[in-house]
Amino acid sequence: MISRTGIFVLLGACVIAGMLIAGCTQPQTTTAVTTTTTVAPVATSAAETPAAVTGIANPASVNCGTLGGQTEIKTATDGGQYGMCTFTNGTTCEEWALFRGEGCKPYTAPTATATTAAATNVTTETTATVTATASE
Repeated sequence: MISRTGIFVLLGACVIAGMLIAGCTQPQTTTAVTTTTTVAPVATSAAETPAAVTGIANPASVNCGTLGGQTEIKTATDGGQYGMCTFTNGTTCEEWALFRGEGCKPYTAPTATATTAAATNVTTETTATVTATASE
């Protein structure tokens, strides 16, 4: 009679042989049937073409635009990015702080490089130092 170890060795050899045979066979070739369909062009104007939807808008950025501000994406020194909302009177707010109603700091100096989100070509501005004097 064959020992238990001998049975496992024989079974393992059969599995390996089966894998080698399956790996060395060539797959069956299938022929693809090519069909050609001609579609008549349809004239459309630019007004009829719907605008492309790119995704869900950031609610903090939408809030900034609704309040009359312009969104700027700032990059911190560690590489993290955050949105700043800049208003025409010089007030800047972090977008999410504005969205949560935490308030703004008037005439806040930029502390990182900025890219304008609304521009078609992304431009990077250098860091500027702004000093404001309060007059009473």
